Amino acid sequence: MRVIAKREHLLTLFKQAAKLSSVGSPIDALQGVLLESDQTNQTFQLSSTNLETSMRLTMQAHVETSGGCILNSRLGVQMLSLLAGEEVTLMLEKNILQLNAQQGQYRIATLPASTYPAMELPLPADYVTISRLPSMIRATGFATTKDGNTSGLNLVFSEKGIKTVSADGFRIMSALGKSEKGTSIQMLVPAKSMALLSTLVTDDDQLQVGITGKSISFVKNNFIFTARIMSGDFIDTDGIMNSCEPLFTVLSDGEYLHKSIDHVTSFADEHATLSLTFEGAQIALLCESELGSGKNKADVIPLKGIPTGTYYYNVRHLMQCLRAFNGNLYVSVAQGGLLLLSDETTSGMLTPRRATKKTKQKKELPQAA
Repeated sequence: MRVIAKREHLLTLFKQAAKLSSVGSPIDALQGVLLESDQTNQTFQLSSTNLETSMRLTMQAHVETSGGCILNSRLGVQMLSLLAGEEVTLMLEKNILQLNAQQGQYRIATLPASTYPAMELPLPADYVTISRLPSMIRATGFATTKDGNTSGLNLVFSEKGIKTVSADGFRIMSALGKSEKGTSIQMLVPAKSMALLSTLVTDDDQLQVGITGKSISFVKNNFIFTARIMSGDFIDTDGIMNSCEPLFTVLSDGEYLHKSIDHVTSFADEHATLSLTFEGAQIALLCESELGSGKNKADVIPLKGIPTGTYYYNVRHLMQCLRAFNGNLYVSVAQGGLLLLSDETTSGMLTPRRATKKTKQKKELPQAA
């Protein structure tokens, strides 16, 4: 293999591919990135997998001879970062890869390309074109568990577009995206895989999404990302959300409400409780912990019903939810204290907590004379 490539471009792709490599894996090949050059098409490919998720990145390069090897991901990023110059030359001979640049040279041992685990990176025959995927993942991915089907994101394709849905026993989050082709199907994909994908694409990217066997593929120019489809059914989140009848609804601003709550919870730990007391056109905010307490008020606009009552929520769960909303935020309270949040593209539901019990201070006994 002998390849001349743009160093900065190659470094960018190598960093992306390295995100899937498993540094501590007992399989040496999985600690690296598969490099392959194609003289016929004048392309250089970087592939990586963690056996659950796979990706392939392709760039144009000057390829004098075809070949392949597995380069340790950590060392590859370091070497390409430290080398200078616009171009880098990669030469492989007997599993020794030599990198030459304007100022500097490295020689490093590699593994044979044939030892890399087989990857399924098929191009789907039928696909749906979507956009705005990273924002959807960020708005829902945090509300997942570590085990079971709620460790995945539910991707729902319909005539209205695409949405991602998550649930963790405390919250339900749903975010809408754009789809150029109507279809009706839903599937579960590991939340970790989707979180990684959100770092590799942008909201403006037009992704072609299709199913091949037990995998889902996301494709754009010179980029293929494949994740496994989880077995089993997701909970009926639509049924749960639709059964919630708001007692009242107020209008706020997502960023404003987040900052207002942040002022009274900055000292609180992840187990702290926040009380929301609705008083017409205001919400009184109170957070108490062993370290102290904080109070604040947030102005709102009553829209439906009479905003009244005090309700309690986990601080961390609520703040994570609020970060998912922008602009006008509709805040509702349903029967039992269920908190409903929504804007144009995102909606959520948060379960309440019981009122915090205040510890009674013991009265000091009078001392004997």
